[in-house]
Amino acid sequence: MTSARLDQNVEKFIYACINSVEQLEILLLIRSRTELDADTITQELRTTASSVEKRLADLMRKNLVVMRENEGKRTYHYDPPPHLAEHVDQLATLYTTHRVSIINLIFSKPSDALTGFSDAFRFKE
Repeated sequence: MTSARLDQNVEKFIYACINSVEQLEILLLIRSRTELDADTITQELRTTASSVEKRLADLMRKNLVVMRENEGKRTYHYDPPPHLAEHVDQLATLYTTHRVSIINLIFSKPSDALTGFSDAFRFKE
């Protein structure tokens, strides 16, 4: 399902890098600040610490966020490569005007667990 109102590159970015609305909200929150710790993110988004930690780990694997440790405190910084930063910037702008379309696109994606499960049943040549 694609939305005629969303840029194709933004859709590809969502399919490749965004697994949930919560993850998108975390990414956009970190993007808007210099640095954030997981507790602050948890409080601001009113979610669970375990969920935030999982989303942050995934954002780090996708090179969108980096973690720094200073005096035993972990903080997270928005630090994607330029080609990804461009897509995040477009997505952030579109999220203010096309929030429902973006949320629908995220929910229309098959989950990673479901994809992994279905891949287990694929026949190999």
